[in-house]
Amino acid sequence: MTVPKNNMKIKVYLGDLVYDSFKTTYVVPLNIGYIAAYLDHLFPGHFDFKLFKVPTELERSLQENPPDLLALSHYSWNSKLDQHFLEFSKSIKPKTITVLGGPHVRSSPADLKKFLIQNPYLDYVIPFAGEIPMGNLFKNLLAGEQKSAAQGCATLIEDKFVYTQIDISKDPKKLDIPSPYLSGWLDSFIKSSNMIPIFETNRGCPYGCIYCTWGISTLNQIRIRNLDLCLQEFDYVAKNSAGQPHWIIADGNFGLLKRDLEIAKHLRKVMDKNARPLKVNVYGSKNTTERNVKISELLGDVFSNLIAIQSADPKVLKLSGRGSIKFSKLVDQINHFKNKGLEVRTDILLGLPGEDAQSHLNTIFKAFDLGFDSVPPLEIRLLPGTEYESDAYREKYKIVTKFRPILGAYGVYGGKTVFELDESVRATKDMSEK
Repeated sequence: MTVPKNNMKIKVYLGDLVYDSFKTTYVVPLNIGYIAAYLDHLFPGHFDFKLFKVPTELERSLQENPPDLLALSHYSWNSKLDQHFLEFSKSIKPKTITVLGGPHVRSSPADLKKFLIQNPYLDYVIPFAGEIPMGNLFKNLLAGEQKSAAQGCATLIEDKFVYTQIDISKDPKKLDIPSPYLSGWLDSFIKSSNMIPIFETNRGCPYGCIYCTWGISTLNQIRIRNLDLCLQEFDYVAKNSAGQPHWIIADGNFGLLKRDLEIAKHLRKVMDKNARPLKVNVYGSKNTTERNVKISELLGDVFSNLIAIQSADPKVLKLSGRGSIKFSKLVDQINHFKNKGLEVRTDILLGLPGEDAQSHLNTIFKAFDLGFDSVPPLEIRLLPGTEYESDAYREKYKIVTKFRPILGAYGVYGGKTVFELDESVRATKDMSEK
């Protein structure tokens, strides 16, 4: 990329792409909203940002007015779609700088290098939170550097792998990022009735479930956003949105912090004042039953009455990284919902380490004994970046997998058919597929 002269702004496209092959609801692209708000705060007036959710809109913009830089969020449900648009973008404007950011990649230096080599249309990959690495990259761009070693961004410079990871353990516990809602970056999305508003009041997870990227070592420090900003965001979206009946709190463990009760009280006021949203979904904390109960009483069916036990076997829970989750606390929460006459659901995972056929059956029996009304056994999706997907774990537990298409994750873009696949556990050394 050549840095524009004569005070021209650097054109940046940010995408959180979803397949749009059939009409459905999508989540507001909060992630790229954070990136735009943060970078615009750091470098006001230097960059021209445009945000995308729909692939066909990005395709048209790439053809009509290609950017200087294209950055896309990278998840299991849009990985191939991202790769298609990286190639498509480079075919139109080869000097466009391309960036992928998100958890759908193994994060060791060797694996990041391999990922870059396997994706020749990709210039940078950011495996963890993107705001600070993107800030470092954009600072170098403004300095006129064509290919730079920006901290937090993995890249290849003359075939040499360059990557310095950012140690967020040294950062303060407060997450000081401008609000993408209050700064207006997400206005066009919240005004669309098929976009579900999503909010984040803290980031990180203290647990270390081996099949999940939420609590991996670099992310397990809880960092909180300014409380007043969070509450203002609820008010802003309620006032300026299309009146969507459904909102989502994206925190990994809502109810973990004492202040979450204050947040729930404010949400209740917003719901009563505006008659919207009708429902707020959250991911409940595992060991804070009393607070979860109070939040549920304030907001109604806020947790969807889902209490995921995954397994009832202590050995399996320990091997899976869930040993710190107190099973007795979950039982108290189950009893609360049952006493209220509410249906209670759980999730059970098939193929956990150390789980054999008998311990799996014991978990199902235990789930019935506890009074769950819905007990679905679910397959584990192996996600790059998790411990369970690593070569070491695959070998240790003799994991056998199969692939299947992801429902709705397909489309034709630029004349090419693009689709996503899940890799699911089908057998381990402890349990055969049969």
